[in-house]
Amino acid sequence: MKKAQISIEWLFAIGTLFLVFLLVLGFSFDKKIEVMKTEKYIGLRGECLKLSEIIVSTFLSGNGTEIQTQISYNASIDPNNQLITIEDVDLVTCTIPINRTSNVDLEEGLVILSNVGDYVDLENG
Repeated sequence: MKKAQISIEWLFAIGTLFLVFLLVLGFSFDKKIEVMKTEKYIGLRGECLKLSEIIVSTFLSGNGTEIQTQISYNASIDPNNQLITIEDVDLVTCTIPINRTSNVDLEEGLVILSNVGDYVDLENG
């Protein structure tokens, strides 16, 4: 009778350990998904800020300046609201401190920025 009781206790202990393992695994998967979403957002936000900095740099460099850059995502520029919108599965926005830019939808790839009379014109290359 004593051997049977020990076997049930061992099964209960192993079952409890397995349950704890599954809970820890569930939490780790949840955190991994959260980290992946955060990394994606940071990448989109970085691309948005990079484009904003290049627009300001082109504007401040004066008339006749031309800068070429690569962007990794589609982007929309709205000078009236001073917003850049990066389009992917999620939308990420950032501001442009100037409103003297063209209202344009850019596709990923080469972008040419030109300062023409203190007005920044953007186009895909």
